[in-house]
Amino acid sequence: LKTIVGALIQSLISLRDVMILSSFILSIFALIGLQLYMGVLRQKCVPTYESFLNNSNLYNIGFNMTYKVYLKEIDNETYWHKENDIFLLCGNESGSAKWPPGYVCWKNRGKNPDFGYTSFDNYGWAMLACFRLMTQDYWENLYQLILSAVGRYHFLYFVAAIFFGSYYLLNLILAIVFMSYQQQQKQVEIENEERKRRKTRDKLEIQNEEIRKTSEIQTLSHVENVQCFEDLNRKISSHKSVSIEYEQNGKTNELNKSSFILSDATIIPFIDETQQNSANEDRKSQRTNSDPYLSERNQNDNDTTITLYQDRSHIKYTPITEVLPAQELDRISVRSKNMDTNNTCNRTLVKLLRIYCWEWSCESSIFRKFQDAIAFFILDAFVDLFIAICIILNTLFMALDQPGQSEKMTRILTAGNYIFTSIFVAEFILKIIALTPVKFLKNGWNVFDLLIITGSLIELCLADINGLSVLRLFRLLRVFKLAKSWQTLNRLLTIIGISIGALGNLTLVLIIIIFMFAVMGMQLFGDKYANKFGKNMPRWNFFDFFHAFMIVFRVLCGEWIESMWICLECAGWPCIPFFLLTFVVGNLV
Repeated sequence: LKTIVGALIQSLISLRDVMILSSFILSIFALIGLQLYMGVLRQKCVPTYESFLNNSNLYNIGFNMTYKVYLKEIDNETYWHKENDIFLLCGNESGSAKWPPGYVCWKNRGKNPDFGYTSFDNYGWAMLACFRLMTQDYWENLYQLILSAVGRYHFLYFVAAIFFGSYYLLNLILAIVFMSYQQQQKQVEIENEERKRRKTRDKLEIQNEEIRKTSEIQTLSHVENVQCFEDLNRKISSHKSVSIEYEQNGKTNELNKSSFILSDATIIPFIDETQQNSANEDRKSQRTNSDPYLSERNQNDNDTTITLYQDRSHIKYTPITEVLPAQELDRISVRSKNMDTNNTCNRTLVKLLRIYCWEWSCESSIFRKFQDAIAFFILDAFVDLFIAICIILNTLFMALDQPGQSEKMTRILTAGNYIFTSIFVAEFILKIIALTPVKFLKNGWNVFDLLIITGSLIELCLADINGLSVLRLFRLLRVFKLAKSWQTLNRLLTIIGISIGALGNLTLVLIIIIFMFAVMGMQLFGDKYANKFGKNMPRWNFFDFFHAFMIVFRVLCGEWIESMWICLECAGWPCIPFFLLTFVVGNLV
């Protein structure tokens, strides 16, 4: 999420020059359109002077009509020619739409099309029309209006505007956004590597500190051992023989002193060989491997290591009967017996469930032969091909279903549904027998097939209940099972699944943007829609959050111009920057 937001901010900075270039190109096309099509969309078919005089409505006006009166009366929209309740747009150039008999094409009559907001009459409306061409929103209507007014040869203007505006500028903007995302992603990777390197360096410093402390402890221990050994030598003089084995510089020496008795005050530390040797060796190897300096130091120093052994038979343990009372011992014994009994029952139940319900690992030779025969049949490649053909035929049968069909066709489709469902259920049961439930459910496609078969059986059982026909959708999902044998489809589905997981953060950012603009539209235009339309509210509006959310989503899909016309009727010019900003920001995401 951080990467996506950072890429959007970075792309806005990088798009500065592209925005200037886009505005420059749009200005060029707007100025060309201003010179070519100013006022042409207000051309209307009006009756001629002669046809107007012959009109029956003249009795209301009088027979002494001059041409000035005709010009004044012809401004009334009731006299203009309409087709499908829309004033016919005409032109005087070759290739333009011609007027019907008794009419003539005049300029500057009435309003422009689309509530008066589609025109090239000034620079602002011309820029808006060119931006409409660049985004390709309902551009074919503008194309047809212009060609009806000025002729078919002006299609070159639209080809050039769409090519440079849509195919060139929009793709250039998307390329810059993509490059910004890549740069932001590389920066995040560099930061992650630097964080890992810093963490590794901190670990090494901690290890070196531990090695230093360990070496200091070893040095102090060595000094104490040497002092103890010297004190021992001084005390051994005229006593019985004792053998002290010590190691010095890799050589084993033995000290034999005769008939000595240590006093009660003398305490000689000893090491239990069976418990300490392995741990000491591990610590010694770790220290040696982690610090070569310590290894060299231990080899060069003239250290003396004395190992005194104690006979394990002299170690006494206190019986548990002396520690715990008799009642507590009885309670522990009873609890232990109950736990053993429960564990035995649980183990037996789990074993039976595993053998007969999960793994089917019974030792019956007859069942083994039956299972091998079923596996040989159902796991064959020709059976998989037959199932694939049945899936395709089932899909075709569902496509043939339509309302108002004949009774014979209904019976055929119903019988086909029962036949295909029976085939798929039989395949499901035979595969469970061949593979055992534990192996069958390990495959994701088998679990998917289990869900589809369950939905199909429920749909067959509840076929007579109205409103449950939606369960037929489970049968349509069986088409995806073809991916099991169709590697290309399997690869595409895998890619789609991975991309959906990777688009989670982008989807979150998009939802946040839609929410922001929907709330903004409600605050700016909600009351104006209510005042303008009242109960006759149009489908696309900002009156409540749901409709505001949908209208913003429609703008992000590329259809913004028609919703903006309705907004302009309610709130005026503030709708233009709102819709343009919504379109630009939403399409950048």
